[in-house]
Parts: sequence; C-alpha cells; structure tokens
Amino acid sequence: MFIYGSLVPGGSFFRAVENRRPLLRAGASGLTSYVDSEGRLQVEAPYFEETYLVVDLPLRPETVSLYTRFGDWFPVLAGLVLGLTALASLFPRIKARIERDSGT
Repeated sequence: MFIYGSLVPGGSFFRAVENRRPLLRAGASGLTSYVDSEGRLQVEAPYFEETYLVVDLPLRPETVSLYTRFGDWFPVLAGLVLGLTALASLFPRIKARIERDSGT
C-alpha cells in the first residue's frame, strides 16, 4: 500500500547527509524517525500509531559540509553557464543579419 506520508521523509535523508547532522523527525500522521548524519534510518515508529521514540544522539565535533558552507551554488552556476551559452549563440546570428542587411 502506498502512503503519501512516505514521500516527505525521503527528503529528510538527504538533508541529514547534506548538512552532516543527525535528524529527528516527528510526524503527526506520518513517519517519526531518527536518521543518522550519513542518511541511514536508525529507528522509526509505525505510521498512524500514537507512540514516541527515545534515542541517543552522538555528540560529535561540529563539521561543516560543502553544502552547508556554500549552499545551492551548483544550480546557480549551471544557470549562469546556460544563460551565457544562450547569449553567445545569439552573437553569430546578429552579426550575420547585420552583414546581410548592409550588403557586405
């Protein structure tokens, strides 16, 4: 059986890995879980069951991941490269049109 609430916690695994932090997620009608800093599901409570979890979180020295430090630099860079490529592709067409219109 497919449960819509199972889609949302999937993103939590990525957030834990991106930021190198353990993640505790409490869901009112979805998944309540503990995900370690490497994205592994350690403990989870059953769906739609009133319960609680008790977990021990390891205290590690604070590490900063590349994503935490620089954020969404890759999509921004890809967008800039795409925009510059689109602009560069227009210049030969503009030059050809000017030459054609001037008759040279």
